[in-house]
Amino acid sequence: MQSSIQNVELLTNIFGKFPSFHDAEVVQIALKRKEEGKICPTLEVLINIEQYNLGNSFLVNLKFTNIFGLKLENFNHQNVLGDLDIEEFSDQYWESIKQDSRLLGVVSQNEIERLNFYVKFHYCFGIEAEFLCGEIIVDSVKLLANEESKSL
Repeated sequence: MQSSIQNVELLTNIFGKFPSFHDAEVVQIALKRKEEGKICPTLEVLINIEQYNLGNSFLVNLKFTNIFGLKLENFNHQNVLGDLDIEEFSDQYWESIKQDSRLLGVVSQNEIERLNFYVKFHYCFGIEAEFLCGEIIVDSVKLLANEESKSL
């Protein structure tokens, strides 16, 4: 699954594996209807990951394209994740969300075929989110200086 995430090596080169994002904080969310001129609902997040044992802080920019069925709750002044789950899209997820009457007639078969991932931001404090998407892109991973980390 991780090999399907674009630029995943930006994370794995630093952390040795794909991080769980446990205790990481979502500091920014952007929702876009179009991406590069195409209708392509996109969710972009900035997540601050602290490596307390090493004293490092990283700002990770993740982009999720062709999002569908977004449920987003409780974004507030502090948005700590319990974990970030990313799983391959399966019929199980489609069966669970197609029962939502708000989605009936909204999604076409072509859109369903573009869905590849189920993503869930597990609640620790603040944000909760879940959605399906077509692509996941690690846009950047930046080591923050102490001053930058404190300004988040």
